[in-house]
Amino acid sequence: MAAGRVPAAGGAAVRREALPPPRGALATVGELGTFAWRLGRELPRARSHADEVVRQAAVVATGSTLVICAIAFMAGGSCGLESSALARSFGTAPIAAGFSAWCTLREVVPFVFGYVLAAKVGCGLVAELGAMRVGEEIDALEAMSVRSLAYLGATRLLGCAIVLPVAYLLALASSWAAAGLMGVVRFADVSEGTWRLFFFTFQDPADLVFSVVKGVAISAWVVVVALCFGYGVRGGPVEVGTATARSMAVNIVGVTLLSTAGTLLFWGANPRLPLG
Repeated sequence: MAAGRVPAAGGAAVRREALPPPRGALATVGELGTFAWRLGRELPRARSHADEVVRQAAVVATGSTLVICAIAFMAGGSCGLESSALARSFGTAPIAAGFSAWCTLREVVPFVFGYVLAAKVGCGLVAELGAMRVGEEIDALEAMSVRSLAYLGATRLLGCAIVLPVAYLLALASSWAAAGLMGVVRFADVSEGTWRLFFFTFQDPADLVFSVVKGVAISAWVVVVALCFGYGVRGGPVEVGTATARSMAVNIVGVTLLSTAGTLLFWGANPRLPLG
């Protein structure tokens, strides 16, 4: 590992070890797969830590849901704004509601949800677990015969599994409300009844199910990546920060690929357009 010298107080040079080079994509995917397998095997043991599962669910619900809904509201407003502008250019103002339905349900909300989740929840998990690893708290749990991965990893995964699907539905509702305010109140292109008619004509329950599946898959990816990078920290505070940054980079790529793949899988061959 290469080393360098940095200036210190008084002109003295302090020798500092360079950070390790980034791992390759295959190595990262392999490490994530191995960790996910280990984490899955520990899930049944989390039943003995039900109180910790509930506590982690409460932490995510109170600390992240409002942020996710607020940003989804702004994203939905952007969808409503662009949809109204596009429909006006075609001379078909009522169709703006249909464009808003596609924009929020299929694309924008899954992306926004994943990115905000990675930044708010994912980075928090990495920093928390990394600090525990550096502070030797995880080693202390192992010394007390407590399965640390079950207590720290599985409980957080189950807590997120309880809260995040509901948070995703709330984010969808928030974006729909913002898109409706843009089309009905801000631009007054159509009446509220006409907007609702076209909005729900351009989507059905199957589309909602597909979107929720995308959201759940993105949630699982973000949480597993965060737990993997946080639990596997080795070193000191610098390595905790490095792991947090790398987890965010991996999550950005993963969320983008998962959302794109979900769109191609669910709507690529059949866009489900209500047009004859």
